[in-house]
Amino acid sequence: MNWIDFGVVTFSLAVEFLSTSKSMAIPMYLRLLRLGKLARALRMVYMSQALDSLQLLLKCLSASVVVLFWTFCLIVFIQCVAGMIIANLARGFLEDQNQDVEKQRLV
Repeated sequence: MNWIDFGVVTFSLAVEFLSTSKSMAIPMYLRLLRLGKLARALRMVYMSQALDSLQLLLKCLSASVVVLFWTFCLIVFIQCVAGMIIANLARGFLEDQNQDVEKQRLV
């Protein structure tokens, strides 16, 4: 994988020195190839028998993604409902012209 790094750096330098326009899109895409190293490291974790407990944790996390999504949706819904209730409760105080303007600003 070090050859990929060498190629990306060499190509980036060549584009930087030889290009008259400052288009950096191509080197940025090539730098994404470095993410292959991360994938390789994760593959080694899955293949290693010495890290069984880590494999178990990763499998549990990947299996709970659906539950995590629905829990997130439920929490967002509860927060939206609570925000609407609080806004309706505070609306009367904020619209009242007899109240102190400084207190209304703080609310």
